[in-house]
Amino acid sequence: SDSAPHTDVVSLSAAALAMQYKNFGGDKYLKTAEMLFAYAKNHNKSVGTTSGSFYVSSNWEDDYCTAAAALYAATGNESYKQQRDAYYGKLNTGWCLTWDNTWPVAAVLKDDYTAVSAFASYGSKNTKQGFKLIDGWGSARYNASAQFMGLIYDQANQKLSMADGNYSSWATGQMKYLLGNNKAKRCFVVGYNENAAKYPHHRAASRSNDAGQVREDHYTLMGALVGGPSDEYDTYADNQADYNCNEVALDYNAGLVGAAAGLYLLHKGEEAYPADLATEAELESIGVEKYYGTS
Repeated sequence: SDSAPHTDVVSLSAAALAMQYKNFGGDKYLKTAEMLFAYAKNHNKSVGTTSGSFYVSSNWEDDYCTAAAALYAATGNESYKQQRDAYYGKLNTGWCLTWDNTWPVAAVLKDDYTAVSAFASYGSKNTKQGFKLIDGWGSARYNASAQFMGLIYDQANQKLSMADGNYSSWATGQMKYLLGNNKAKRCFVVGYNENAAKYPHHRAASRSNDAGQVREDHYTLMGALVGGPSDEYDTYADNQADYNCNEVALDYNAGLVGAAAGLYLLHKGEEAYPADLATEAELESIGVEKYYGTS
């Protein structure tokens, strides 16, 4: 509405639909994306507040610029390029790709790989075991999104290679840490193996109205990336009430899936990385009761 235009939410919806159209077609997606962007452009600007104090964007400019960049990539329409360039000057490489910072997506769509590299390499602290620690709350999400950006950078520069890539070998090592190549042999993806986190901070999975309440008949939240190590000493506890270490969220898994896709392109065909899906028996052995697409 005029009083609450929610520019960030409207813009990101436009961007998602524009990319859907670019990748898979469908005129209705493009038409809706263009209508949403026109709304964002022609109305007052503000961030969305439907979630109350949770997940309120720091700004709307990154999302608006991303939408313009996506629509320009999808259509070649110069008017979208003008809007993209008008706001791209506000680009800030002072944080990595997250729900509250979509500048990295705009940078990719603009082919600004100097900025993409800055997003991929953001943060200077590692844990004692070499895990990149951008922040102690949900460290795995930031690490995975950095992997994703780095692999995009290497692919764009035709260096998606363990030998030649700027980030390929690093991302491989970081993902191995997340999947269990650490001193505790802890896997931070729920249900991935026998040492995977079992108690994510998630009410539905816990079969209760309290995310901290542990029930023995809780569900396995298959594939969810938990928060991960909380400090430079690789501290982690599989504690359902600990939202620093065990919270799960869509933005966590977005980076994980993006990084996994890049690593699949990097390593597919290598004998050490079999591509077979888990069998029904393997899924059942870790407590998964409902599953799709087994081999």
